Amino acid sequence: MKKELLKNDKKGITLIALVITIIVLLILAGVTIVTLTGDNGLLKKASNAVESNFYGELEEQVRLAALEAEMNKYLDDPTNSTLKEKLKNDLENKYGAGNVTVEGTSKLSISVKSGNNTGLVILSEDGNTKLVKTGPWVQDGNFIENKDTKQKVEIGDKIYYNSGVAEYEGTGSTQGYWAILGVENGNLMLISTEPLEECTLLGREGYLNGSKILNQTCEKYKNDEYAIDARSIRLEDINRAIGKTPYTTVGTEYTYTLVNGKVKRNDRSTASSITKFVDISGKTLTENNSITVVDNDVDFSLSTYTNSNKILGLLAEPGEDEFYWVDTPLIDAEDGYVSWCFLSVINSTVFTEFYLYNSYYEQPSGNIYGARAIVTLKDNVELAGSSSNGWTISE
Repeated sequence: MKKELLKNDKKGITLIALVITIIVLLILAGVTIVTLTGDNGLLKKASNAVESNFYGELEEQVRLAALEAEMNKYLDDPTNSTLKEKLKNDLENKYGAGNVTVEGTSKLSISVKSGNNTGLVILSEDGNTKLVKTGPWVQDGNFIENKDTKQKVEIGDKIYYNSGVAEYEGTGSTQGYWAILGVENGNLMLISTEPLEECTLLGREGYLNGSKILNQTCEKYKNDEYAIDARSIRLEDINRAIGKTPYTTVGTEYTYTLVNGKVKRNDRSTASSITKFVDISGKTLTENNSITVVDNDVDFSLSTYTNSNKILGLLAEPGEDEFYWVDTPLIDAEDGYVSWCFLSVINSTVFTEFYLYNSYYEQPSGNIYGARAIVTLKDNVELAGSSSNGWTISE
């Protein structure tokens, strides 16, 4: 009997030990899970490290490409078009075609997707870079929603934005009155509801420095408390607002030669009657050389492609005397000459008919139009108010 009792006691002790062991294992497993998945867990830290490495690497690649393109510009090309092409090619080689978007001219917005991460780098004219955090806003046509707060706004909604510039500050009905234009990489974009300061673009220098002039004019409207960037409106912004690309980019490369003293385009069987050709860099066409350009002229009417009176009125009110530049330089290649133009909006139409510089006409052309600013808000900016009465912003 005594031996039997001892045997039972031994079984009881083993069961308790097993239970304790299981409890200890569960505690350790819980600690391990928390260590791996918590806010400061190993998996979170690893994910943050991958994300941080992606952003840092992206910004460094943009800096290097900008530096190399700047050197090439002085050697080969007086424009900065090669910078845009180089950035897109270099980044697509690393992150894949379709994952890279480069918008703008002298001031570029470079967006790159890699896995679950999306990086946006703003490259200014002086080569400085700024990494922008992607915000929570998503756009579906004319409607925009904050995926975190579920707040909804619409393109064209009035918003009171304090830019810090006289006559464009405060929250009065005639001050700080801007409008929501759309979403860029999850961040809300605002547009001034009218042209701001006048800018003169004239001749060769107007074409080569037009983007810099427009962006510098608009940059002063960035309030560091609310905004991450301010720049001139671009053609891409208009396309994004109306939800389509209402023009055909020719994109054809043409080569010009001089045959018996007459300018001839490579796709023409005979030469033109024009005897002079000097390109935007000042290079003169002779019997011994050739000059190549890429035609990207566009021409369309906003009223034709905008099915919303709210958006059309935002971009160009029909019947109103409204003139402003768009940060989009263009090249119009004709039979025996080339015109270097800048896009502009006149009332409800986008015009490119007039030129700033022409390959055969020595006298420069140009005009004095206003600049319309685009402001990109920070990702943590919140809105109060309503679509009917107008929104106010806070951080």
